[in-house]
Amino acid sequence: MTQQQEVKRLRELVAAEVRATMARQQVTQVMLSHDMDRSQAFLSRRLTGEVAFDLDDLELIAGLLGVPVADLFPPALFRSSSFSHDRRTA
Repeated sequence: MTQQQEVKRLRELVAAEVRATMARQQVTQVMLSHDMDRSQAFLSRRLTGEVAFDLDDLELIAGLLGVPVADLFPPALFRSSSFSHDRRTA
């Protein structure tokens, strides 16, 4: 898997976690985009994985949904050896 494919995959996994958290709390895209003071199109492109969320947006979303930022990342990310190895040897 190339680095670009890996980045795309992570972007999509994060989007899925954000959507799942929104669904559990019954927060719609319209509601969240309004609370974020962003357009619905802005949020939609990120929720589909078309565009990656930036860390500031994830921090804002986590605060608005009342969850830790880490909850918006796929749990497997923290267990995966591909993301936890020492980057100095890469």
